Amino acid sequence: MNARLRWSPPAALACLGLVLCFWLLAPALNAVHLEGFTAQTQSIAYLKSIAPSVEHDPYLPRVTQYIAQTRIGVVDLLYAVYRVFPNASDDAFRGIVLASFVAVLISAVLLARRWGGTHPLLAFFALILTPGIPETAFFFNDNIVSAAFALVGLALVSLASGHWASLLSGACVAVAILCRLDAIFVLPIMLGAVLQCPERRTRRLVTLVLMFLGAVSTVAASAVVHGFSLVDSFSIATQGLASINNSPVRLISTRLLFFGVAGTPFLLIGGWLAYRRLKERRAYAGIATFIAYPLLLIALAPNVTEIRYVFPLIAPLVAMHGGNGLHWVYTHLRTSAGARTWMARGVAAFALLVMLAPPTFLRMMDGPRSVLGRLWSPAMWMRWQEGIDESLQRARELAALMDNDRQTTLLATHYNDEFYLRLRLMEIGFLPARGLAGHPECRGFSVFTKGRSTVVHIRSHPNYAKAPLIHPYNAALQLTSAFV
Repeated sequence: MNARLRWSPPAALACLGLVLCFWLLAPALNAVHLEGFTAQTQSIAYLKSIAPSVEHDPYLPRVTQYIAQTRIGVVDLLYAVYRVFPNASDDAFRGIVLASFVAVLISAVLLARRWGGTHPLLAFFALILTPGIPETAFFFNDNIVSAAFALVGLALVSLASGHWASLLSGACVAVAILCRLDAIFVLPIMLGAVLQCPERRTRRLVTLVLMFLGAVSTVAASAVVHGFSLVDSFSIATQGLASINNSPVRLISTRLLFFGVAGTPFLLIGGWLAYRRLKERRAYAGIATFIAYPLLLIALAPNVTEIRYVFPLIAPLVAMHGGNGLHWVYTHLRTSAGARTWMARGVAAFALLVMLAPPTFLRMMDGPRSVLGRLWSPAMWMRWQEGIDESLQRARELAALMDNDRQTTLLATHYNDEFYLRLRLMEIGFLPARGLAGHPECRGFSVFTKGRSTVVHIRSHPNYAKAPLIHPYNAALQLTSAFV
């Protein structure tokens, strides 16, 4: 299946495509926090770097436990950056997300070339045409970091040779799972990639054994260092899934907004071409790996209630099928009139219309998402990022006012606000305390101290603490606990 396609476009067309791609990628340079959980992830790593013996959140320890155990790989990466650059603040997370996104793009393009002979530029264009892939890099999240390690591991086992490559591949996949547990969905693709290698059966078995050893060693080392195992991580993650909104409408929306409508026809064309080639060769393992499994994952992946979940892991298949679909359309646009030529013209015109149309069917799901008007989406994302930046700047200014050598009481009405403020308080030297000095019986709030300054932080929106209760009842309980 890896016969390489030749593509020699006019230089002006290639340059125009690259300029358009870089415009669509521009918001990745200023990624911002997505929600309170990303701020909580960052604050766990930061506190660990400056005061490892201090309990991160004595008031809601279960939330800290959930975040740390389900994305400890990202926490460790942030911790490592803070040890070297203690004042990096949000730039630490921003740099990790940007580097991860670049790793996803490079790995996906190389794998598309290896598996499907896809031209690198066309593979790159296909990735950018799929909105969920670049847009996952427009905000801080663990999904893009996990996908980067998973795809680097996949590239190592597919492109490199030798025992060390197999060991490193397994280690990378283990780190991917430690960053985000749903990275386990890449494992069938890795198995299929190994089966596609031309080596003898014994060599493939050795590769799989070495990958397993690399993965197990990495997971075991993490368990020894952190004091909890991957089993513990899956256990607490399963408990956290109870409150997820997995309505059919939301599940359909995530898939539509991830793949978009401009690039989907190219994916379908490329997938059909791949299926025909593999069927002719009776390469049924290839059909299972490159066609059947991704379709099943798209249709049946459980709890994919956010656009960034799971699907970045299939970026190489998007690059391969989408890139080859682009090649087919471009080739038939240049031929004489016929059914395929008219089909190619229709697909190209449809994609152009979707790109140029005004933004339509806008939804706020991890940022501003639109079915139509992709060309205008970077401007919407930049405005959204500016709003998040302003919120974080206000949290920084408020935290600075609290450093006043007296006790101050604050009331947070949303979990994003409370986690942003906690992060900013820690960054200026405040540390969490188990209770208010002189009043150990008062436990209805969080406390931060720095020298003679004390912050009493009342948190009225922890729906994660009493999941069955709607916000007004929950807030009433928190306020009663704080003041009675």
